[in-house]
Amino acid sequence: MQRTFFYLVCVFIAYGSLYPFEFYAQISQESIEAFLFSWRPSSSRGDVLGNIALFIPFGFLGYRLQPLWRLSLIGLLVAFGLQAAQLYLPTRLPALYDVYWNLAGIAIGFAGAYLLNPYALFQDSRIIAEKHSAIALLMLWGASQLLPLVPTLDWQSYKNAVKPLILSPRFVEADFLFLTVAWMVAAHFTEEVLGKLWRGIYLLISIMLVLALKIVIVRNQLNLSDLLAGITAAALFPLARQTTHSRTDLWAWLLLFSYLISALFPLQLQSETKSFSWLPFSGFLDGSMVANSRALCKKLFVFAGIFLLLKKAKSFSLLTVSAVTVVVTLVELWQLWIAGRTAEITDPLLVILMAWLIAQTQMAAPSRPEVQEGAVIQAAAILRASFLSQSTNTSLKANDEVLINRAQKRNVIFTGFAASLAIAFCFYVIVRLPNVPYNVRELFRYGGTGIDLFIFGLALLAMGAGPAWMGRNIATSKKPVLKAPYAAIIVSITIYFLIYKSVSWESMKDITGSQIFVHLVGDEGALGEVGKAIVAVIGADNLQSVANNFEPVVRFGALFGPIIIFLGLIFASFFQNHSGSVAQSSQSFLSFCRQLFIYVIYMLPWLYFCKVIAFDWSSTDNLYELIAPEGDYGMGGGGYLYGLIGLISLLAGCLAWFAANGNNANAMALLALSIVSVAPGWLLLNAGLTDNVGKYGLNFSGVDFLLGPDRRHLLSTTELILRWAGLQFFATVGLAFGAMLYLKWSRPVVGSKTRGWAKNTPVKGRVLVELRVPLEHNQVKFLKGLAVQMGENFSSTLVLIISFLQEEMERSIGVQKLVYDEIKKYAEQKENKISGHLAVLKLPAAQVKTITQIQINAEVGGLDVIGGLVAIFRRVAISTGPSQSDLRNR
Repeated sequence: MQRTFFYLVCVFIAYGSLYPFEFYAQISQESIEAFLFSWRPSSSRGDVLGNIALFIPFGFLGYRLQPLWRLSLIGLLVAFGLQAAQLYLPTRLPALYDVYWNLAGIAIGFAGAYLLNPYALFQDSRIIAEKHSAIALLMLWGASQLLPLVPTLDWQSYKNAVKPLILSPRFVEADFLFLTVAWMVAAHFTEEVLGKLWRGIYLLISIMLVLALKIVIVRNQLNLSDLLAGITAAALFPLARQTTHSRTDLWAWLLLFSYLISALFPLQLQSETKSFSWLPFSGFLDGSMVANSRALCKKLFVFAGIFLLLKKAKSFSLLTVSAVTVVVTLVELWQLWIAGRTAEITDPLLVILMAWLIAQTQMAAPSRPEVQEGAVIQAAAILRASFLSQSTNTSLKANDEVLINRAQKRNVIFTGFAASLAIAFCFYVIVRLPNVPYNVRELFRYGGTGIDLFIFGLALLAMGAGPAWMGRNIATSKKPVLKAPYAAIIVSITIYFLIYKSVSWESMKDITGSQIFVHLVGDEGALGEVGKAIVAVIGADNLQSVANNFEPVVRFGALFGPIIIFLGLIFASFFQNHSGSVAQSSQSFLSFCRQLFIYVIYMLPWLYFCKVIAFDWSSTDNLYELIAPEGDYGMGGGGYLYGLIGLISLLAGCLAWFAANGNNANAMALLALSIVSVAPGWLLLNAGLTDNVGKYGLNFSGVDFLLGPDRRHLLSTTELILRWAGLQFFATVGLAFGAMLYLKWSRPVVGSKTRGWAKNTPVKGRVLVELRVPLEHNQVKFLKGLAVQMGENFSSTLVLIISFLQEEMERSIGVQKLVYDEIKKYAEQKENKISGHLAVLKLPAAQVKTITQIQINAEVGGLDVIGGLVAIFRRVAISTGPSQSDLRNR
């Protein structure tokens, strides 16, 4: 139920952020720049409070549904994504500093959840759940009276707050009636929360406190109706409480009646009919956010209060919900002819929504208190005592090879984030150094000032991580000849997107060139007469309009494809060979080379395809003029450049694999080899680029253009070599670092002595077995709660339970017999039950073997064994004292 509320809050956040949904397809460059440079907070107080309040429910309800780091990351992505989406809404003003306040709201939600425990609201007994609902209702009433909840010390603000009461007192009958009834309803629910602690004087104290706070809190006023309604409610409630003690439905209908009066009066009719707003929440999302928030809290208080009172009177049904909905809808229709009122669909929808939420909480709350949470805590204590206190426990060591290392994944995320920031800082300094190549100085989209540098850092890391992902997919595929090009295309598109968002349009054109595919095919016959005929049939202009969207991506992929392919194939060979070191023996080295050769043969057509598009069909002067047309042995410069790419890829791939595998000696040797390889790299670079380019009345080499500051100021050979040495070395290390991040993420390293690779997906040998097991609802609930307590996922928690019971069975024959008997009973009882939940589990082979052995000995179904083991352990956790940790005591 908590998850349902959380998703509902996410929908409302997106709705409020994207209202009024008047999207415009084109975004001006000025809007993008204003958004990316809006990182300094400059919002008004109302906007800040609104952005904070918007995400407080996200943190409050998401607490314990996900680990806090993951939920924080999701919240950051949601907040940033919604701000970016507002770029397409001309009526909205997106700003990065709004994300800061959204994150502050999430943090406040976390703190509130830590103190109030929202999990209990949805999981405790019905009596406790009703108290929580009453508390939530009282909070809505307080918010409707005291928002924005910001006190002030300004004396003038105090005087402004009491002016309506002293200088121009006005008694509004409709407001007086509603406030009187609302205060008495609030008193009724307060008494329900406090129970025997309730005293009649509490109502008067609460009213006076709220009225006093109205003076202290900004943007509030105290009027005559507020004061008289408070006094009347305090006087009437004791009498009304005795009269309607057992008839809470009367309170509900009285609250509805007072709301209708306040919505219709003063009844000032007009002759012209206004339009009816069919866009939900339009009235709350225009105008003053503080006033709108108060109105929303007021209506939620009314509708929720009506239904909670009806539920307490056992009158909450489809009939009463329909009656309230019809009445509220008629009020909205009547407001079409009332001056100063807005008729909209929002109020009927709020009625239906509140009725649904209250019905859901009624169904979710158990009728009696359960021992579930205590059992979960005790179960976690048993597992920790069994595993964490025994450093030599062999079961835990075996499980380490299959349990996902969440802490390590967090480290990978933070390391990648920090590395992107470090890269951004380095380039921030580089582009401002003297004698920097002009093509580097003018590379970035926003002048190298912030977000463009960070995204560029992500792109550089993706240049290493993407091929590592590609290699793993190739190695685990049954059809690598098809998987390899598909994975390479995915990586290429991802890197293109990151580069496109970080570099300037001119730099992107220098990389991809012009769109000349239609010209090559239609005019020059690059694909023969058939190609010309296709262009003639479709039309050159029609085909060009389509090609303009795809040709830049294809050209980018062709240019960067070789390094993606070479590096990806190297990692595929490592994954396929499954060796921590290819130099461990001549056999493993030959196996690696043989596998790499096979993969290269698979990808030769695609490498040739990249060569044709990038070099033969080049559409940019930077490639056409700089690459040597003919080299030694009749091989063009592109061949030498491919050799250079292969050299860097091999060094980077081996360095990443050894570093991630913990083979520090080989990693250090490869770092030294990377420095030595600068010499052959320099030779390959000079062989691949032309010696002389004559352009703009100047003569320079391809190396001068690539490494020099500009065409006019040429550097000495020594300076060029030093620049290339730094570029090649850091390119090798950068690619290796990005790849190492993925390797650490995908297969966590275990065991400092063995340094093997744990697999949490089926890789060549199927270490993990996926099972679909029918479990009862209480078992699923128990396992989820235990997973949260242990900080594990669903499957790994079950692995710990099976390991614990297996160890107990190995210690005692009596425990074995007890477990077999209990599983038989469970299987017999389960035949008469309907399965509650189909859980998808991924278990290691060792645990599957244990389950199979118990199945044979107990003579039951394999899936019944899993359910039986969970049932046994849950019963043990419920009945076990803190000092007991094994089954032999029971």
